[in-house]
Amino acid sequence: MAGMAKAPLACGLTFVTCDALSMASRATSFAPAVADACRRFRLDFAFVPAAASDPIAAAEAVLAAGAAVMWVVDGPLGSTLDEIGWSEGLAATVSDPDGVAAVMERHLEAARASVEEGVRAGASVLVVAEDLASAAGPMVSPDFAFDEVFCRLASLVGTARASDLPCVWHSDGDVRAFLPAARRAGFTALHAGGGLGFEAFEKVFWACRSNGLAVLGGLLTRDLADGHLSAVAAGTRAGILTQAGGLLLSDDGGMTTAEEMALFVSAMQAARASSVAGS
Repeated sequence: MAGMAKAPLACGLTFVTCDALSMASRATSFAPAVADACRRFRLDFAFVPAAASDPIAAAEAVLAAGAAVMWVVDGPLGSTLDEIGWSEGLAATVSDPDGVAAVMERHLEAARASVEEGVRAGASVLVVAEDLASAAGPMVSPDFAFDEVFCRLASLVGTARASDLPCVWHSDGDVRAFLPAARRAGFTALHAGGGLGFEAFEKVFWACRSNGLAVLGGLLTRDLADGHLSAVAAGTRAGILTQAGGLLLSDDGGMTTAEEMALFVSAMQAARASSVAGS
């Protein structure tokens, strides 16, 4: 992670659907499609979710394309909320925190097994996907997050670091309140920006810098929605921000269509150009 963050400009893909990848590939399954995108756009890394169809094949394909595999596991809270329902589960983190924690413990064991699978698949980085915020700020009680979530995330980080994998935390929204806890848990970077515009993302970026965390993101789905000129402007802005160091350019995980992927590529090309111009 540290070496990648110091590179002239590292770019990659995070959560992306096969429909979005159809802009770059005729393949209809994730593994060859994401590998084609890595080759075509000279990407440095790609997310491979452990929950994807045939993630081992996808990891092998990304590696063969010359990109690093960032292996994604679902965090124990998100898996718990998927099981019991998000509205009911979020309320229960306040009314019955011990009950929620007990379910989380079961999902933690499954997540740990997924981490070990990623190590065997040749991953270079572990990503733990645990959404704790919306654009308005924390959506999980900070007390519950500090007492029950981050200790379990730290356990996953420990499993990964035993195999020398640096760890990235993914969360949508404004997570600034949680950054010190993420750093204490052992994360070295945050994948940020889901649901945010660039101004809000930039605040998260500088807060990460203050907490010793690198950032993945900067090319935000909201900024791609207004077409090519908006995408180029957003990419230029993000490319300039990379000059501060500690930013690996990527999407925010919200792309679902080939049109959005095409605009992402335009933004990435503009970011590369602005980064070179400013160096």
